Amino acid sequence: MRKIVSLLLALVMCLGLSGCSKTYTGYDGLVEKARKEIPISEADTTEIKIAGSIDMEDGTCLIWFITGDEYQAHYYAPIEFKQVKKNDDKYQFIHTYKPAMSGEDIAFLNWKQGKAFLINNAECTGVEIYDNDGTQTVVPVESYPCFFYWETIPSEFIFLDANGKPIG
Repeated sequence: MRKIVSLLLALVMCLGLSGCSKTYTGYDGLVEKARKEIPISEADTTEIKIAGSIDMEDGTCLIWFITGDEYQAHYYAPIEFKQVKKNDDKYQFIHTYKPAMSGEDIAFLNWKQGKAFLINNAECTGVEIYDNDGTQTVVPVESYPCFFYWETIPSEFIFLDANGKPIG
């Protein structure tokens, strides 16, 4: 009987602890987690900054991290977190993604039911997006880095230069 009670107590404790996860507070906490997640050899010492965040109504957010400086190649790391409380700076880690790249300094990935983009290339002045119904939209890129979320998975998207020509 004593073994059964001990086993049940251990099970209850394990279930209680499984709901607990580390929280990351503010900019420094998020960068600390990014250092652990980014798969580059110099992650401990390279500069890491937050390019921006795509925030969803359910409290999840996709935070784009950029490594390196103007003299180094960049690595882009989109990491999904969930806010502990709405309008709070405490986050729980969900998942790290590896984005697809289009040329230099343009990254994108399927996320939720749509596509998340990060553009850090001054040659790119817009993204031409074609939805599955044939609708065409040009999203202007006016500052760098630029990040945005397209709520559907487009059938095609083209990164454009200042002359409206495809990049790459």
